Amino acid sequence: MILKTRHLFLAALCALFAGCASSDGICSGFKKITNDIFWDTGDGQPIYSQGGGVFRFTDPRTGREKYYWYGVHYKEAELYRADPVKEYDRCTFLSVTCYSSEDLVDWTFEGDVLTRQEAEKNGHIGWMGRIGVAFLPDAELYALFIQFNGHVLIAVSDSPVKEFTNHRLLNMEQWIGSSGTGDQTVFTDPDTGESYLVYSRPNGRNRIFVSQIGLTENGVDLLDCTEIYKGGGSGRQLYV
Repeated sequence: MILKTRHLFLAALCALFAGCASSDGICSGFKKITNDIFWDTGDGQPIYSQGGGVFRFTDPRTGREKYYWYGVHYKEAELYRADPVKEYDRCTFLSVTCYSSEDLVDWTFEGDVLTRQEAEKNGHIGWMGRIGVAFLPDAELYALFIQFNGHVLIAVSDSPVKEFTNHRLLNMEQWIGSSGTGDQTVFTDPDTGESYLVYSRPNGRNRIFVSQIGLTENGVDLLDCTEIYKGGGSGRQLYV
């Protein structure tokens, strides 16, 4: 698993560099990313996308592949942007945002794809974060995985940019002995198209697991659980 992941990472880097070349030998598609600044969309709007990830899907409007960046809009992110010398010890969930890009530099706001109102159908929100999105071709659905308090919430949509709706709340205890996860993300194998939830236990990163995402009688679900790492690591309980 580790060797394959390294191979895929190197292949992705090679693809990026190869795609940068043009017939005249000039890297015409290359753009500069500036770190340590607040990022804005192409039309100058603040980007609020914390604790999420970037995934590649087919744009339903054009049929071309694009990058989609999903993350959380926390109220405190607005406050921090306005006054970046002050720290905030809360994470007030407002929505899951979606931004799209063809070059990973210029981003367009697609909308709030999971609203607080929709998420609150599962009860009071203490913590929501760490997002991954997978496409399930057999169901023609996009599945969003996000931590919800001490569980994992699955929301689904028929489009990468339309609003996701509640599907089910996962209790991870049967797999890892705790109801929720620690760090988590979604990985899609480009060779097979199969997607996986990669996650640690909530009380530390010394144990890491992989579960294939698929369909059961319950709909979108985790099909299995394989522990891929057990060793050193630390962390803390995240849920409030």
